[in-house]
Amino acid sequence: MSDKTNVVNVNTLDPAGFRVPASDAKGHSVPKTFRVQPVLSNAMNVMWSSGAFPYKTPAELIRHALVRHIKWLESIGDVPSVSGVVMAANKLLEEDKMYEEYQELFNSLRTRINDYLRRSDMQQARILVTKMRGYFNSMPESYWRTQYEKQLSEYDYLFENAPKVKLAQLSPE
Repeated sequence: MSDKTNVVNVNTLDPAGFRVPASDAKGHSVPKTFRVQPVLSNAMNVMWSSGAFPYKTPAELIRHALVRHIKWLESIGDVPSVSGVVMAANKLLEEDKMYEEYQELFNSLRTRINDYLRRSDMQQARILVTKMRGYFNSMPESYWRTQYEKQLSEYDYLFENAPKVKLAQLSPE
């Protein structure tokens, strides 16, 4: 029977709060090896593979659990606090990772759009930009959503003098 004393709706949580980088800002990390009971290993794999949480690997789940547990231990014990520094460093690293993902996405998008334009396939370029705009519109309001939308506006020229298109034409469904 699961403990329901600390129930939180996962859909209301920020996925970034689950991610704890494996290395610090200088790329340093320390490998740790430990043994765990098979039942805990199975539970960890179930949590990770369920897709209910934004962990890309079981190691991400362990790092997140360790950070949360250290914060809890600090709250109940008379020990010096280190979690504030850890959380600040993690936030900075998360911003770096978001920027890298942003750059990677737009490099790929630019490559695909340029490929369509090289092949004189303006319609496919427009469809791609329209779909990306839809994805960005579904993001929660945030700094990054604004950045994605701003960057995407560089392709607004594709729609100048464009023929009217029905939404049903954008998708084969």
